[in-house]
Amino acid sequence: MLKTPIAGSVKTRLAEDLGAESACVAYRLMVERVFAEIPAHWPIEVHGTPHDQLDTLSSWLGPRPVYRPQCAGDLGERMIHASETAFAAGAEAVVLLGGDCPWQTRAFFEASESALRTDSLVIGPARDGGYTLLASKTVHRSLFENMPWSTSGVLPETLSRARLLSLNVTLLDVLEDVDDVSSWQRARAALFPEFQTFPQSLHQPIRSTS
Repeated sequence: MLKTPIAGSVKTRLAEDLGAESACVAYRLMVERVFAEIPAHWPIEVHGTPHDQLDTLSSWLGPRPVYRPQCAGDLGERMIHASETAFAAGAEAVVLLGGDCPWQTRAFFEASESALRTDSLVIGPARDGGYTLLASKTVHRSLFENMPWSTSGVLPETLSRARLLSLNVTLLDVLEDVDDVSSWQRARAALFPEFQTFPQSLHQPIRSTS
């Protein structure tokens, strides 16, 4: 689930401290790192927004993914639609990811795949009370509908609903989403030490083609 990296429309909280263009560059670096860690045998679908910028996403991330527009609605509705679309296309399991957690590694993704062989639901908890990954072998709509998104109650509510569905759940390592300057500083120090040394030409964000 990705946004096209257009300055001013991505990582807006981070942009309050870094500026719109630098926040856009940070977003691109994080997404590219996540993509580099996804196992090679995993098919990828990018559900992008805005819907008229899918060509821009494709030119950025290359030919490996299938690109689809995100549907209308809140995050839960969009994740339901993305999951149902993937299963309709023949997927045996779906792993939902965003572009905000650069701490995810190949081993982290492989752990989710291994856990899904025996359990119904795999979740990667986020430090802020949400999650960085959710994987399942079927769509459980109640895990997404009327959820208090962007609050610390997302993970507890998801786990509560999973118990009501009698789902076996595996929890992966707790990781940190990058949403503000302090979380970005931690990620930059550990993962992107070259960020400030890039030539200025590499700091130019992708701009809208509309």
